[in-house]
Amino acid sequence: MITNYKRILVPVDVEHDDGMANASMALDLARRIGTEDTTLVAVGVIPGAHDLPQVFHDKWRALMSRARSQLDLLVAAGIDDGEHMESHLLSHEDIAGELLRAAKRFDVDLIVMPSHRKHGLARLSSSVAEQVSRDAPVTVLLIRQPDDE
Repeated sequence: MITNYKRILVPVDVEHDDGMANASMALDLARRIGTEDTTLVAVGVIPGAHDLPQVFHDKWRALMSRARSQLDLLVAAGIDDGEHMESHLLSHEDIAGELLRAAKRFDVDLIVMPSHRKHGLARLSSSVAEQVSRDAPVTVLLIRQPDDE
């Protein structure tokens, strides 16, 4: 039985430069799985600022702005290729929990995400990827990333 995925969620590491390359690889795979009617949902999640000392709030806002720009570029490139794409930037301390909530909120039927990362999406790797794959309300496809050595 072949599943026709309508909405595929792809988490994006918006904190680190290599996150965009990993997102591109995950999006490429999502494109191959989807159909011309599939919408790719790029979701960036960064830690919330509520626990940060006030002195760091400007840096956090700058990170949010940079992350929004990265997601916008990712979506613009996809739209230029004629794809249906949308992006969402979320901020929460519980990265895995926020991705699980996003899967429900954005009504996705597949999550494609990297695993085996050491930083950045390290929160979105082993333990987070395991939690998402274990608790997700939809199928999760983990893409193993090479070790950073």
